[in-house]
Amino acid sequence: MLVNANNNGLFAPSSGAAITPDGDMSYGQIRAFVGQNGPSEVYNATVVSNYCYKNTTWIGYDDTQSIKAKVTYVKQNALLGYFAWHVGADDNWTLSRTASQTWGS
Repeated sequence: MLVNANNNGLFAPSSGAAITPDGDMSYGQIRAFVGQNGPSEVYNATVVSNYCYKNTTWIGYDDTQSIKAKVTYVKQNALLGYFAWHVGADDNWTLSRTASQTWGS
């Protein structure tokens, strides 16, 4: 939870997990939260990550936009591959497919 709803950017002070006790959410849960609550969604190209916020709820995550940017960077810099954390938390393989399609194109 954000300490101050008006200070909602990256590195804003928080006072604990927002929605789940341990702060862990699947991509499907995040998309459901966005669909049901209409938070402001932000993509930060500097840190290559997404976050959304509404009132004192703040959620940081990777979306298809950040996944595509990260895999594109790996390809363009001739790195040998990419790593995905907690693939089981993907929603209907949305993020995994984005990474695979970006890698293969």
